[in-house]
Amino acid sequence: AMVDVLVLMDVEMHDPRVPLLRQLDQPSVLIGFPAEASGVTCVDLDFQQAGRLCVEYLAGLGHRDIALLGAPRAVYQRDTGFARRTMAGFSAAIRELGLRSAVSSCEERSEAVHRTTAALLARRPELTAFVVHNEGAVGHVLAALTALGLRVPDDVSVLAICPDEVAERANPALSSVLVPAEDVGRQAVDMLMRKLNGQEVEDATLLAPRLTPRASTTAPRTLPDQR
Repeated sequence: AMVDVLVLMDVEMHDPRVPLLRQLDQPSVLIGFPAEASGVTCVDLDFQQAGRLCVEYLAGLGHRDIALLGAPRAVYQRDTGFARRTMAGFSAAIRELGLRSAVSSCEERSEAVHRTTAALLARRPELTAFVVHNEGAVGHVLAALTALGLRVPDDVSVLAICPDEVAERANPALSSVLVPAEDVGRQAVDMLMRKLNGQEVEDATLLAPRLTPRASTTAPRTLPDQR
């Protein structure tokens, strides 16, 4: 009863907290989107568009067989919104552009990342690009590709959805779609303050994704249909 406002994170598609929020008197903001967002205020990166943007960028470079290394399995089992929406955008773009893909959850331990990456390449040796939507696994993915005898970006391109500082300190520096955590947090607090002051706020705020090319992506050296 002493709480003035609430901020909820790690929002699931069918989050059991959402119905309760609709009944509370305290203002609230969700960082993330449930499947049914009516009656609540939500703000987040447009992860569905982010997944689509990754595919469109890589396709523009000439890649025709692209893998998505996603969040850990438990994140999908919880039906967490950001992971589901990224996968949906990625898969929709793959279908619309007539590309081939492989999708896998990815744990964050080095050994697990190596096993997942090796299994994908063994099953789909024609892969020429990876989209990594798992901040904790980014460095391990690069290490796994090197251990498997592949050079980034000469043999395989890597594009991450992550904060800029993660992308910039990788070797090579990663092309990335920014996860704007600070901007999202700032907007969430601003919305709460306006709610407390009795001002109207938008129910849904989706931040447009921004892709920054860096050293980890290039055109495939050999197109799949030429192998």
